[in-house]
Amino acid sequence: MSSSPDALVNTVANSLAQDSVQLIVDSAAWGFYALLFIIAVCIQCATGLKHWNKRLMFGLTCLLFCSSTVLWGINITYLRATNMFLIGPLDSQSMANRAAQATNIQSSLAAPIEALYLFNMFVGDILVLWRSYIICDRNKLIFVLPCLTLLTSLGFAVGSIVCLETHGTSGATSMSSGSKVCAWSEPIAWAASLLTNILSTSAVAFRMWGMRGLVKQSLGYLPPYGRAQRILMIITESGFIYCLFWAFEIVLFIPIPRASRAIYLYEVCTALRNQVSGIYATAIIVIVNLHQTLMDTTALGSKIEFSSKSPANIEFAQTRATNTSSIYELRQPDKEEHSFHSDSNLKTVTEIV
Repeated sequence: MSSSPDALVNTVANSLAQDSVQLIVDSAAWGFYALLFIIAVCIQCATGLKHWNKRLMFGLTCLLFCSSTVLWGINITYLRATNMFLIGPLDSQSMANRAAQATNIQSSLAAPIEALYLFNMFVGDILVLWRSYIICDRNKLIFVLPCLTLLTSLGFAVGSIVCLETHGTSGATSMSSGSKVCAWSEPIAWAASLLTNILSTSAVAFRMWGMRGLVKQSLGYLPPYGRAQRILMIITESGFIYCLFWAFEIVLFIPIPRASRAIYLYEVCTALRNQVSGIYATAIIVIVNLHQTLMDTTALGSKIEFSSKSPANIEFAQTRATNTSSIYELRQPDKEEHSFHSDSNLKTVTEIV
């Protein structure tokens, strides 16, 4: 064989290995997502779906998983069809013709894959924005800018899909070829989505900070985090972690040649981006409800331990408490007010999580 066929065979072999990494990571991420989805559905059904907010969240959760599953299936079909075509039975076609036809297969599926990915991104952003809107007492002024960035993301996402269908991909990145508008449609949609998540998560963080200030103003000191504040802390921290990961997806817009080892990072990021929007939205439901269950179990254990004390110990504790009864009575109205605010915020949070 000449050096040219040898080089072509090496190129095809490397492409198969690199695409296999994407398939493995994508399948592992989908499997983890499927487990989270089953747990989330069980939790949502157990807590009831009478409120329309909960029905909306349940419907969007199912829609995200179905879309991610279809996207995973298309990726498997795309990689399997391409690989089987390249390494299938030998016939009269040359390897160069096989490679060219495999590229055509990839190009035909690029637009559907991109459409499902951007759809997942958009629905995930809606979930994040809606959750933040409810937590912030439906304050419309706070969410004017996130809504604008969300609509910007939607507009450029549609433009990216149209450009991919018309011009195809650039090859070295996930960006479309063609004019500069087409080339930058997906990066702008991604950046607008990232900004939407940052603004929405910052609104939740500001809400939590306001709650802490209200508690300090009411009691004169900062007590340990209540249940509602802990849930808001979970949503805030996980939201910023998601934003950090989403920012790392900038790798997809950097031209990386197939010969570079950095292509494996590109393949991993491509696989994870297909599932991460749904995983984040579903994981919030599971984490918050598991945290509530843990808190309830701890509180129940404390009650059982207290009830199991001997009467002598209880009487001794009551005697010691007599000296501090005036202080307790002085602080009781403030504690009741703090409890009211915590319960009210907890009800608001758990209605939409």
